[in-house]
Amino acid sequence: MAIPKIIHQIWSDKNRPLPYMFQQLAETWKNCHPNWEYYFWDDNKMNSFIHKYYPEYTERYNSLPFDIQRWDTIRYLILYEIGGVYVDLDYECLENIEPLLYGTCCFPKEPIEHNINSKYQGFRFSNSLIAVEPKHPFTKEAIYQILIKKYQTNYKDKFKEVLSTTGAWMLMDLYLSMKDKSNIHLIDAKYLSPYTGDEIRRLADGEQSEELEKKLQSAYAIHYFTGTWMIE
Repeated sequence: MAIPKIIHQIWSDKNRPLPYMFQQLAETWKNCHPNWEYYFWDDNKMNSFIHKYYPEYTERYNSLPFDIQRWDTIRYLILYEIGGVYVDLDYECLENIEPLLYGTCCFPKEPIEHNINSKYQGFRFSNSLIAVEPKHPFTKEAIYQILIKKYQTNYKDKFKEVLSTTGAWMLMDLYLSMKDKSNIHLIDAKYLSPYTGDEIRRLADGEQSEELEKKLQSAYAIHYFTGTWMIE
C-alpha cells in the first residue's frame, strides 16, 4: 500500500465562511498537483463522515471542549479511512510534494523558534500536514488516544491543552514512545516549513533580505502559522 494521491483540507463554516486568502492558498495545492484528487471537507461532510464511519464515537467527538480538537480528530479519522495528504489551509504550495513522501507516513518538522515545552527541546513536528496510507497504525493509535483512552492533561490554557490532547504534542509523545520508528518519516523543515513564525511576521511587514530569500531555495511549501484556531 502507498500514500494515495489525494489532498484533504477542512474548514468549519459555522462561525465564518472560508476567507479569501485561504481560498487562494488552496488553489496552489490544486495547481501543483493537477493529477491528484482534492477533497474539501466542510461541516456537513465532516458530520456525515463521522455518522457513517464512526457513529459509536459521535458523542465523544462532539463533547470535545474546543472546535479545533474536533478538527484535529477528524483529520486523523479521514486519513485512517481514506489516506492521502491532509494540509492546513494556511499552507502555500510551491512545488508538487510527491518527491518528499517516503514510506507510508510522513510529518513535517518545524523550525525551532523557541522552547515552548522542554520535553521537546530541539525536536518538533506538526500535524499541519500529514501524508499517510489508509489504516496506518500510527494514525490508529492517535485516534485511540483521543476517542478511547481519552488522553487528558492538567494544562489550564487552550493552546497547551489542544496541543497536548489532539495536536502536535500528543503526536510527538506517541512518536517518542515508539520503539520502532522506521515507518514514520519526518520531512526536514527546509522543505515544508522553511520560515519560523517570527520570519513569517517579518515577511508580512514587507522585509526583503537575502537571508529570507535563501530559505526558499529548497522549499516545496510555506506554512504561514496564522493560528486562526486560537481566536475561534
